[in-house]
Parts: sequence; C-alpha cells; structure tokens
Amino acid sequence: MKTVISILISLLFFIIVAVGIIGVSEIKNEQAEVRSIWGKMLREMAADGYLADSVVSHYADYLKAQGYEQNFSYFQASHTNSNNRAIRPQHGKIATSNNIVTLSIEVEPKPFIKAIKFLRDGQPNFIFSGTRISEYLPNEGGRP
Repeated sequence: MKTVISILISLLFFIIVAVGIIGVSEIKNEQAEVRSIWGKMLREMAADGYLADSVVSHYADYLKAQGYEQNFSYFQASHTNSNNRAIRPQHGKIATSNNIVTLSIEVEPKPFIKAIKFLRDGQPNFIFSGTRISEYLPNEGGRP
C-alpha cells in the first residue's frame, strides 16, 4: 500500500511540474506575440504621428483570430486622430510634449494561461505601455 501511495504522489508531483513548465512556456510565447504586436504598432504610430484606425482594426482582427477575445479595447494611444498628430521637433520650434507618441496594449490571455499568469505574477492580463519619439514630419503648409 505504501508503494502505491508513493507512486501516486510521485506521479502527481510529475504532473504538476509538467503542467507548470508547459504553462510558463505558453505564457512566454503568448507574451512575446503580444509584445511584438505592440512594438509594430508603436513603430507605425511614431511614423504617422498618430494611431490610424486601419492599423487598430488590422491588429484587433489579428488578435481575435488568434483567440484573444475580450470586452474592452486592446489599444490606448495618445494620438488617435490624424488632425492631432504628434510632431517631430524642427530646430527646437516644437514643444517636447508634441514630439511623443504613447501606446498601451492590454490583452486578456486564454483561460489556462490567464490562471497560470495570475498565480505567477498577480496580474492576469498582458500589459505593455511605452513612449516613442514621433518620426512624423509635417508638410511645409502645416498639418495634412
């Protein structure tokens, strides 16, 4: 009887360790995927001076296709309107606050990953936020 209990405890320990290793690996894969999307969007936003609706819909559709469904917006950006672009400084004429774009992404992972991430980090969602200098240069006549 002791041998059977010992085998069951060993098997349970092995299963817990295996699930933990697989879970952490999956968290890293999903986290890398979300970080990659955030980085691409931030680069596009810096180039345009704002976050275009077409970019948002493309990446939101991509995330939904990958199985990330949530009830709140994936993205929050500092400049979401083409009439309110960030402007890159021109010989010190532009205020620093108009030179920066900020993008945040929050993605709710798949249920299994969400549970493991919450146990590991205390936060179930993937959240990335950052600021970048705008690379947008306005036309000589002003904003388009």
